[in-house]
Amino acid sequence: MTCNHKHIKIATWNACGISNQHDELEYFLFKHKMDCLFIRESKLNQLIPKNIKGYTSFHFAKNWSGGLITYVKKDLEVQYKATTTNNIETIAIVLNKEYNLINTYNDHQSPLEIYEIKDPLNMGNKVAIIGDLNSIHTGIV
Repeated sequence: MTCNHKHIKIATWNACGISNQHDELEYFLFKHKMDCLFIRESKLNQLIPKNIKGYTSFHFAKNWSGGLITYVKKDLEVQYKATTTNNIETIAIVLNKEYNLINTYNDHQSPLEIYEIKDPLNMGNKVAIIGDLNSIHTGIV
């Protein structure tokens, strides 16, 4: 289903665990009428995030941080786009065949290599990398 949104409301959250915060998360999404929510450090590991009525979720966990979750309102046309990197966790989606949104997390112990964000940046004209790259501790190589 395609929805002709002129504006897309996006929120981002470095959660440090969400297993006990499902009710608050659902309340936030509905109260603020969010279209997308990008979560990092969910600490769900391989557990599947709970469904939230009216939202599609995408989950990826690569390491102890428990990974990423991306929630997207079901009235938006969304396509999951596979991306591969060595160090960073990534979920890439395309909204309404136009907006390329990348939820990403780089562990603070892993150096950020520029080639790891080059592919997502080449996904099209309207690209946003949303996340925690933890690049302040070192230069981008």
